[in-house]
Amino acid sequence: MILIERREFYHAIYFIKHLEKLLIYQDMFIIVSLNFLKQIIAYLQGEITEKSKLERYIEMVEELGNPTTAMFLRTNLEQLLLESNSKN
Repeated sequence: MILIERREFYHAIYFIKHLEKLLIYQDMFIIVSLNFLKQIIAYLQGEITEKSKLERYIEMVEELGNPTTAMFLRTNLEQLLLESNSKN
């Protein structure tokens, strides 16, 4: 999160890729979070242009029966977008 806040996307992607190699199917919270962070990076770099795709990802997590993780993702999305807008 901190690397993304600082817009150090190269380093964030580097650590995400290495962390993904260590994960197993039981690490679902981390897998969901990392996939979401990759989408946020893509959004902030302009590869994804619609915020609705990020919101839909959160909705899918909630629909799968994990409202706590959905709330965590929603809070982080708001924080990252707020900080991103303040830096622009």
